[in-house]
Amino acid sequence: MYTLFKAFPDMQIIPARADSSVNYIYQFGSGNTVCSVSELVGTHTGPLDLGNGRVIPPTGKKIHVLFCTVANFVDGRVNKEYLFWDQLLLLQQLGVVNVKSVPASSLKK
Repeated sequence: MYTLFKAFPDMQIIPARADSSVNYIYQFGSGNTVCSVSELVGTHTGPLDLGNGRVIPPTGKKIHVLFCTVANFVDGRVNKEYLFWDQLLLLQQLGVVNVKSVPASSLKK
């Protein structure tokens, strides 16, 4: 998540409804584990490190993607947390990936 905060310093989780302070679209849980789905917005004003020495320089473009967090709690504190977001949509919104250019024949069934 640090990589995203560095690339999108104004990043925010937006409320699910305009009249609400609830920041998740869906939230459910079982036992000590909770799953939440939210919307993330921000402006790409910092370098986005993709790993292996690959970096996308700031584009100034705005992004709006869904993300999911799955958190496990022990003694009222987060023990483990997994974060997932739509990386392809994010890269598409930054203009570095054109999904239309991927031939359907290259997709495995």
